[in-house]
Amino acid sequence: MVDVTGDRAVEHSGASGNFMLRFLDEPLTVIVLTNLDNPSGRHGMLLARSIAGIVRPALRPPHDLAASTDPSRALTATVTALLSDVAARRASAAMSDTYRIWYESAPGSRAWMASQLSGGTPLQYMGRETRSGASVRGQEPIEQLIHYAMDVKAERVYLSIGINSASKVCSVDFYLR
Repeated sequence: MVDVTGDRAVEHSGASGNFMLRFLDEPLTVIVLTNLDNPSGRHGMLLARSIAGIVRPALRPPHDLAASTDPSRALTATVTALLSDVAARRASAAMSDTYRIWYESAPGSRAWMASQLSGGTPLQYMGRETRSGASVRGQEPIEQLIHYAMDVKAERVYLSIGINSASKVCSVDFYLR
């Protein structure tokens, strides 16, 4: 089970890019069927979220949101400092204890994040979701999910930053588009 902008959902992906997204508390299911030659990564999931966002705009993924005025520049400064630390492959004071333990124990993820997020343009605020302590994929509870965009090496990167009740970063999710 996953949380999509505060809504309970189940999802399942297939090796060729197929993806099913079913919302449990409302009559909405999106099934994406593709014919790709290799695993498509997140494309099926992002397409499913985009389709769900057409039906219900609150479900739009970050890349379908418009940049807007940042309501919390202090939080964005914290996230910017976190990205600077990630670029240097070091844990950040902005990380929750649980996220820091995971980050320090995952050298491959540290290297991948540094290679994908280093040298980006300033963050653009895209939106915020209130999660009220919802846990996503077994991670620690997230109070807010903040969406940003930035350009890195001529690619647009969308970030979703999970913030816990102590105002610490407890998840960093990103994709290039």
